[in-house]
Amino acid sequence: LAVPASLTFVLMALETLLINGILAHLEHPKEALASYSIYYRVVLFALNPVIAISVAMLPYAARRFGREDLEGVRTGLRDATKITVAYAVVIVGPVLWIGAPWFADWLAESPLSARYTTFGLRLVPLACLVSAPFLLCRPVFEGMQRGRPGLVMALVRYLVLTVPLAWAGSRAAAAVDLPQLYGMLLGLMVAAGLSSAAFAVWLRRTLPRRPDLAA
Repeated sequence: LAVPASLTFVLMALETLLINGILAHLEHPKEALASYSIYYRVVLFALNPVIAISVAMLPYAARRFGREDLEGVRTGLRDATKITVAYAVVIVGPVLWIGAPWFADWLAESPLSARYTTFGLRLVPLACLVSAPFLLCRPVFEGMQRGRPGLVMALVRYLVLTVPLAWAGSRAAAAVDLPQLYGMLLGLMVAAGLSSAAFAVWLRRTLPRRPDLAA
């Protein structure tokens, strides 16, 4: 389990490198890179409670699976998902939608960077929502002593989906006369959403109703 998990974090770092390469070729690259850096750090900060829940999901799922209580695993995952949605919508959403301009003026150095940052910060609640299933499904698989699904989905998200969708988003934004950074961020949302949906479907099919079919 340790090897796939560690490789997942390596792939996350590689994603950052690849995205920086795309940012370097966007219009106004300095402002785009500065704004994305702020956005990324705020996303990581906002995801901390979701990450904490995902950490708790590993021993929870392992105990329930050991007792052949698959319905308990599903119930715990549903509860974790509900909490995550409530957190993103009730707390993160209002704070960043209202406070985004103020945070952007405080953190960004130029008016253009502030404008880019405002747009990015208002996407943070959506980033929490589309990333949550990806974060919550992996520890459930690991609780079942299955590390491969997490690594496979990390490969799909960070190596297969991220670059093409981020690049396509930036091109689409330019085609409709919007800042390329906006399209890139939306492309990253699509990549996260697709990988989360695929991960959730995989987990659902792995947790049959009959415990004796789980092996």
